[in-house]
Amino acid sequence: MTPPSPPSAAQEAQEAPVTLSVAHCLAEIDLDPLRRAHTAYIVVDVIRATTTLAVMFEQGARRVLVARDVDAARQVRGSLPSALLAGEVNAVAPPDFDHGNSPDEWGRLDLTGCEILFSTTNGARGLHAAMGGGPVFAGALRNASAVCGAALATARQLATPAEHGAVAIICSGLHDQPAPDDSLCAGWLIATLRAVAAQAGVSVALGAGTRQALEWLDASRRAHDPSGDSPAQLWLADALAETPAAHSVLEVGLGADIAWCADVDASTAVPMVAGEDIARTLLVVERAPADVLEIPIGE
Repeated sequence: MTPPSPPSAAQEAQEAPVTLSVAHCLAEIDLDPLRRAHTAYIVVDVIRATTTLAVMFEQGARRVLVARDVDAARQVRGSLPSALLAGEVNAVAPPDFDHGNSPDEWGRLDLTGCEILFSTTNGARGLHAAMGGGPVFAGALRNASAVCGAALATARQLATPAEHGAVAIICSGLHDQPAPDDSLCAGWLIATLRAVAAQAGVSVALGAGTRQALEWLDASRRAHDPSGDSPAQLWLADALAETPAAHSVLEVGLGADIAWCADVDASTAVPMVAGEDIARTLLVVERAPADVLEIPIGE
């Protein structure tokens, strides 16, 4: 009987575990260029920028141009006269902006074919900071399963025999420090990545920051759902509502946003950085196309 052929280098790369990691704030991002080239990124600012981005695409937005900060957005507004100017400072839209960063507000708009110029205090910085490696997605509780499937599939495509594929969750944090709402969301995404991988027969390895995120998720679940029988979106909303980011939103009368941010898997929209407008220092974010979302994870 002919012995089986040894696995090829490509097969070995595909069979290697995908490493999962969490940067709980921007200062924790792994800057090694080789590892970054083989890493798919999920940027999280669950209250509220990455949730709002998902809602924008749910409502039909064509693309979102993300400026590093609101001043940068103002500076290029004249060159984008048809774009809606959106963002926030201290949780509300500046007076000269068309809209804020409220998913509840955006969820009531018809954005079919619209272009949006967008910047926020933390989420925009997170998206810009994640650039320089593999594909960058915007993730939240709202699109958890969809974004985890896309990131895991692309990470496997990035794998080589020398450098295995990885998925890194980048928490935008608050004032350059970890933020409990983002770390909670990161824990949910890590749990989702593990579940998606197990279903597809893909092995994963837990890397830096993941244990902390999972422990935060478990502690939040036990505190807000001690019986274990509450719908996830209810106890997650209660947990999010206790965080400093939520307090800022509640203080300005936008408490309805919290339910949008906690509505797990309500959306299949996966915002993805499709390119850069280097001259204007903008990231071009579009809804991830079908050929990204439909990559077989386990093959």
